[in-house]
Formats: sequence, structure tokens, C-alpha cells
Amino acid sequence: MNGKSVRLIRGDPSNKKIYYNDPLVPATQFANEGAELLHVVDLDAALGTGENISSIERIVSTLHIPIEVGGGIRSLEKARQLLEIGVNRIIFGTSSVNNIEVVEAALKEFGPSRVAAAVDAKKDIVVVRGWTKATGLDYLTLARSLDRLGTGNIIFTSVDSDGTLTRPPFEMVRRLRKVVSARLIASGGVTNLDDIKQLAETRVDGTIIGTALYERRINLTDAMKVASKC
Repeated sequence: MNGKSVRLIRGDPSNKKIYYNDPLVPATQFANEGAELLHVVDLDAALGTGENISSIERIVSTLHIPIEVGGGIRSLEKARQLLEIGVNRIIFGTSSVNNIEVVEAALKEFGPSRVAAAVDAKKDIVVVRGWTKATGLDYLTLARSLDRLGTGNIIFTSVDSDGTLTRPPFEMVRRLRKVVSARLIASGGVTNLDDIKQLAETRVDGTIIGTALYERRINLTDAMKVASKC
């Protein structure tokens, strides 16, 4: 956000903490600690207040690990722009609900391995537009439709847990795993290594860790070891 590395509490831009003035610093740290994939969200683009393409391009051109980017990708043109600067995978959030034709076209043009869809939920209800607008759509219903579409990667975020260090909603993740066959990534609330282990036991294909890394609650190398054993 605004060119800086920040974490929000439950996606609220008024409740944020700036960790680094340059996002390349933590990105490089994560890569040096063995990260095999970097998850980047352009919060300004998600909220419609700007964009951070130049910061993303610096990270892509400096690091040598795959990078996925979400936030404000609501057209094929924006998706192409990110992929052309070297982003490995783009994440559709709002478009997965409001403009599914864009997701369909992206899957056809770029392939399922380079496209992910976000299922972001408060309680059980999907939220869009940077998590500012509730849709009335149940998260399992959206996940099923994205799975039928052939989406290769579904990223589920519990907005109620995100940035809170209050542990993930394991039961929501279990229910989601039962209804989709796509690769499933869980995000939100990861606090300790036991959370990583429990998420692995739900048979997710991966998990996104944010605040716990910035607050040094979790060592990334240790987290990857735990995940690899499950």
C-alpha cells in the first residue's frame, strides 16, 4: 500500500501497520529463507485508490522465485500487464463474482496454472472490492462454481481472521476441501507451527503466512519443514 509493505487487520485500511518502507526488503528475506512462492497483494489496486505496479516489477526483476499477485485485477489487460513483467500467477477476486467472463478468458489464454481465483469470506459470505462489499453469496457456492469452471487454484481467505493472529477457521477450510478438487490455498489467521500442521491435515495444498512472519511468531524455514512432513 502506497509503495510500502503493510499488514491490515481484517482488511481494514484504517487499521494498518507499516512494516517496511520498501517491500523488496521482506520479499528478499523470504526468498533467502527458502520461500518457493511469494504472495503479493496490491492493496491500493484492490481498493481502487491507486496501484503499485512499479514495486511489483522491482520484486519480480530482483528475485528468482515465482510470484503471484492479486488486488484490482479486473480485466485481461491488467492480467497481461502483470504477466508480461514476469509475474508467475495472477489472482482474480472481485471478477470471480462480478465478471466471471474475464476469468474464463484468462483461463483460456494463460492456462489454469497461471490463474487463481480468490474466495474471500466474512463469516460464510463472500466479500469483494478489497473486502469492502458483501455479496450475499455463500463461500462454498462460489468455490463450487469456480471449480466447475476449471480454475486451477483457489485461494480461500477468512477475512475475519486475516492479520489477527487468532488462528485459521479450520472447519471452514475442511468444508471447502470437500467441495472442490482444484488446488486449495488457505489464508488468514496463521499464528504458529501447529496451525501449519492442522491446515496440512485438512489436505490443503498450501497456506499463506503474513503477519506471523512479520511479527516473527513463525520462522519460515521451520514452517516449510513442518508442511513438508505432512
